[in-house]
Amino acid sequence: MAIGIIGTLFRDSKCVSIIKKKENYSKQELIELFLQHVGTGLPILTRKKSSILTFGCQLSDRQMDLLVELVQSHDIFDFADNSDVRSELCRLFKCDLDASIRVKNVRNVAILFDAMAQYHLINNNWQYVMGEGRFLTSIKKDGTEKFITSSCLSSSLSRIRRNVSMTASQYAICKSIEQILREE
Repeated sequence: MAIGIIGTLFRDSKCVSIIKKKENYSKQELIELFLQHVGTGLPILTRKKSSILTFGCQLSDRQMDLLVELVQSHDIFDFADNSDVRSELCRLFKCDLDASIRVKNVRNVAILFDAMAQYHLINNNWQYVMGEGRFLTSIKKDGTEKFITSSCLSSSLSRIRRNVSMTASQYAICKSIEQILREE
């Protein structure tokens, strides 16, 4: 198991630079590094209330500033007028169970988080974490609020991929995530 984890870590340039800073790692430290930077693609959570949800997200201040700018410029979430977008996103990435963000366009949210996972800014299991944490909501046509499930996020991504081409906004979101990655 440890050899597989080490191999995966060395294929990620961000992890290689972290690994070079320290000479010896315990098996537990390797697993934690793996989960933080690469992810397993598998759920990390059980059904108990004390379960741990994680995106494995560790953005620098500059990366977080760019993400806030991206979210605001593409009108992805519907934040209250007096809310601090940065702190709301920080609560989301820390998996604060009290965090709840209203979504304007589920497909754009799916593109945003999928691009972040592709560039290893968050774990590959982000859909599961979103669904289990019930962090995202949307307004139904009848005016009631509903939670966005992992199935809804997955279906949105599938629809985008079936259409082959992305909207200009979705393409800009992906390009912005590339820029955030370069700001390490």
